[in-house]
Amino acid sequence: MFRFHKKLSLVAALIGAAILSAPSQAEAAFQLRFSTTGTGGPFTTITDNVGLDTNLTAGVIAVNVGALSIVGTSSSFISPTLTLLDLQVSGIAAAGTYDLVIDTTVDGINTEPPPQLLHFAYNGSITPPGSGLSVSMQTWVDDLNALFGISGLGIVANTGAKVVPPNVSGDIVFSASPDYSATARVHITGTSLLPASLSLDNNNSIVPTPAPAGLLLVLSGMPALGFGAWLRRRRRQAVA
Repeated sequence: MFRFHKKLSLVAALIGAAILSAPSQAEAAFQLRFSTTGTGGPFTTITDNVGLDTNLTAGVIAVNVGALSIVGTSSSFISPTLTLLDLQVSGIAAAGTYDLVIDTTVDGINTEPPPQLLHFAYNGSITPPGSGLSVSMQTWVDDLNALFGISGLGIVANTGAKVVPPNVSGDIVFSASPDYSATARVHITGTSLLPASLSLDNNNSIVPTPAPAGLLLVLSGMPALGFGAWLRRRRRQAVA
């Protein structure tokens, strides 16, 4: 328990410093889209705080697809210090055949100077095991600053599709000139004869390179601590 509280103190110091030193937010668009018929679409696209978005918090998009709850989160600040992008899917998938693609994207990223580092942490569980469903996750960075930029000459970082579970994480060093964009994907496929419980998290952070070792250590453990929600609370406290 003592070590856990020490880690939280380190989180507060590192992330709090990033928040308080960050400049005004850049003009950026944040969107989420989903397709129930695979990567070829058609896609339903949702803009933050518009239309189907059921969460009025800036930087959070929430929508239900059947019994699945989907939440995309972008950092509440876009700065030269730190950018965050997270996509979570949870709920009970009814028995049936799936080819569900969910993307979340943010443009206007100005985290610099290059080279930058993309840290990704893909976590998830499917219960019961052997349900027949398969999940892959992937992240792209697009130097052309396109929303849902996942192909073309502007792609400077691509994690490749990673099957989850088991959990997987890693780092990619890239060079991009502000402004640029990032897109995170969760892809659920297969046929389940019984209802299956899903808990999935595609978690990403972008920092300048070299980044403080302590910050990278904290970011690598943040999915388990509910980083997105914690960070928003810290920022509100700092402003107050």
